[in-house]
Amino acid sequence: MYSTLFADKKLAEFAVYSLYEDLHRLRPLRGDLHAHSFRSDGSRDPAALAGHFREQGYDFLTLTDHNRFYPGGSRMHNVCSDFARILLKSGMFDAYEVVGGMGQLGVNLSVALWNDLRAEGCRIPAVGSSDVHSIAKSFVFPHLFTVCFAEANENDAIISAVKNGLCVAVEATGTEYERHYRCYGSLRLVTYAQFLLNHYFPHYTRVCQGEGVAMRAYAMGDADKALIELQADQARQYSDRFFGRESAPLPSAAMLAFEAKWREAQLNGPLTRGGTVDAPPITRQI
Repeated sequence: MYSTLFADKKLAEFAVYSLYEDLHRLRPLRGDLHAHSFRSDGSRDPAALAGHFREQGYDFLTLTDHNRFYPGGSRMHNVCSDFARILLKSGMFDAYEVVGGMGQLGVNLSVALWNDLRAEGCRIPAVGSSDVHSIAKSFVFPHLFTVCFAEANENDAIISAVKNGLCVAVEATGTEYERHYRCYGSLRLVTYAQFLLNHYFPHYTRVCQGEGVAMRAYAMGDADKALIELQADQARQYSDRFFGRESAPLPSAAMLAFEAKWREAQLNGPLTRGGTVDAPPITRQI
């Protein structure tokens, strides 16, 4: 779409993605399947942690604090690649954390192993997680995560989506205003996820930011639940309108008349282009 005043000035750009019904009926959800609070070796209260994740546009979060959940305690074993291959091919795991808090080299080797497993006929789903322990100056949060395609934003639906391979592991690089994404999964889901990561999730994150802040305030007794519910409804509305489940509101007659009035004034006024100033590029939102 181009300006009626300046033919070379682009006003808007539209991105459209076509889906078959089997994928269109599913909800894209961004989440983390591996995070720690201060109930083990993390640094944040679980409620505060949930608020931080929501502020970054996450739809779900899995707390994996050590020695806190049934069944069983927390065990760690260092195993060689051959034994890891045997374990992953055994069928005892629902998914493989291909992307996690193991550093870039670890992620590279993990992806290579996952590719080998696929070549050998092992179709274990790939997920991404941060293994976050501290929010401050974290190189893993909010950069490593999973995008899954579930029937609803509910525990059972998310688990089912992951088990059925309706997910991709994601690692992001760059700043908030210039993100680059590497996604791991099937070509169909990676292609769709790349579209969403560039055209849906950044705007969705903006809508969720106030909700995340309100969640942390509510946990401290400094905000009312109604505030969170209102902001959660705004996020739901944005998502439903983006995917065509709900119609977006159209401008009223009064709004159109106001715009027409000042458009006419601008068209009949002097032709100016304004000025420019040099400024450093924006790399972080305030």
